[in-house]
Amino acid sequence: MAAPVPLSVIGGFLGTGKTTLLNQLLNNRSGIRFAVLVNDFGDIVVDGDLIADHDGQSITFANGCVCCSLGNDLLATLTQLLAQDEPPEQILVEASGVADPRTIADFAALDSELFRDLVIVLVDAQTLRQRAADDRLSDTVTRQIAAADLIIMNKCDLVDADERRATRLWLQAQRGDIPIIETQHAQVPFDVLSAVPPSAASVAKMPAHHHGRNHTELFRSETMDKVEAVDLKILRQSLEALPSSILRVKGIVPVQDRDEPFFLVQLSGREIEIAPWRGTAPARTGLIIIGTPDMPDRRQLDQIFRAES
Repeated sequence: MAAPVPLSVIGGFLGTGKTTLLNQLLNNRSGIRFAVLVNDFGDIVVDGDLIADHDGQSITFANGCVCCSLGNDLLATLTQLLAQDEPPEQILVEASGVADPRTIADFAALDSELFRDLVIVLVDAQTLRQRAADDRLSDTVTRQIAAADLIIMNKCDLVDADERRATRLWLQAQRGDIPIIETQHAQVPFDVLSAVPPSAASVAKMPAHHHGRNHTELFRSETMDKVEAVDLKILRQSLEALPSSILRVKGIVPVQDRDEPFFLVQLSGREIEIAPWRGTAPARTGLIIIGTPDMPDRRQLDQIFRAES
C-alpha cells in the first residue's frame, strides 16, 4: 500500500508573500510531482497566474475561501487527485489571505491516503503588530498564527533592527514553542522547511472557532475590470489614494505607451508594486480589491480609479 501523500498548507494574511514562498519551494524541488492548490479571494485569478511551472498540476479556487465557503470543492479536488493513476507526491495548498490554515490542514484527516504535513504561516514584519491590534483584523491574524507549525517573518528588509526585534518578541509571546524564521522575499531553503515536524501545539493553542460568520462576511472584495489600457502614473496615484480599509490590491492590467502590453499591480498595506508582466497574456485583466466591510463601494472605487461607472 502506498504511503499517504503529505498535504502542506501555506497561510498568512493578505500580501505577506505566500505565492513568492510557494514558487521558491517549487523551484528548489524540481522532479517532485506536486499538486498545487491556490485559493484566490476574488473572481479574477491572479495568484494562480503567478505560480511557476512545475512537474505537477496547479488548480485554482476563485471567489471564495476554501476553509469555509469552498470547503466541499477542496475536498472533491483532493479526492480526484488521489484517485489519479499517478497521484501527486506532495500537495501544497496556498490559502487565501483571510483563510484559517488549520481548518484546511484538517482536511488531511478525512482521507487515509493523506498525511497532514506542515502548516507554514507567513507574517509581514512591517504590518503584523498593527494588524493584530486592529479589532477588524485581529481574530484572523491571531488565528493564522495559532495554526502554524512554522512562522516565516517576511519582509524584514523593510523594517529597521528595533522594529524587527519588537515584532519577533511579539511573535515569541504568541508562539514561542515553534520556529520563527526571519526572511526577505520569502527566501527559505526547502530543506529547512522539511526539517520542521508538524506541531501538536498548534492544535492545543487554537482558539474555539465558531463558524457563524465566514470570511466572506468579515472581508469584502470588489473587481475592477480594466477593458482599456491604463496610464501607470494615474494608476499609482489612485492606489495611493485608497483608504486604510483597503488591505490588498492585485491584478494584471493593460497599459498605455509601454513596450510591455501588461503590468502586474500589487498593493499590500502601503507598499505598492507595479512591474511588467512576464507571463503569457492573461485570460482576464483587472484588479481585485480586498478590504474590510467598510471599504469604499464600487461607485466610490470607480471615482478613485477615475473609471466610468
